Amino acid sequence: MKKIKIRFSLLLFSFAIAITSCSVLRGNYTKNWHGSDNPGHIYASFDGFNGHQDFNAMSFSGTKMKVKYSTDITTGTMALEVKCNGTPVLIRDVTGTVRDSVIFDNPNHNQVQFTLQAKDAAGKFDISY
Repeated sequence: MKKIKIRFSLLLFSFAIAITSCSVLRGNYTKNWHGSDNPGHIYASFDGFNGHQDFNAMSFSGTKMKVKYSTDITTGTMALEVKCNGTPVLIRDVTGTVRDSVIFDNPNHNQVQFTLQAKDAAGKFDISY
């Protein structure tokens, strides 16, 4: 009985290591990423994107901020989150073809962060502000 418990424990331990190894290998990655992060304009195309990527707004004008975004995600999924001073302004699934914008108050020119969260995605995105 003791041998069975030890073997079963070793089997479970081996299985846990195998699952952890697979998830580590499938963490953040990008494949053929071509893009730029310029003040007022962030864009990229990619053949593979898994995980998340953060960008920060680098220029401001006025008291309102308008963020225009478009995506063409041909495979996988992708979501966009926009935060102003740490508070979410937009959380949206942008899988497929999306063309939209969001306007919000930012009179103190607080930090604005854009986060793209993707799972096995391929395609492109364009964000201007």
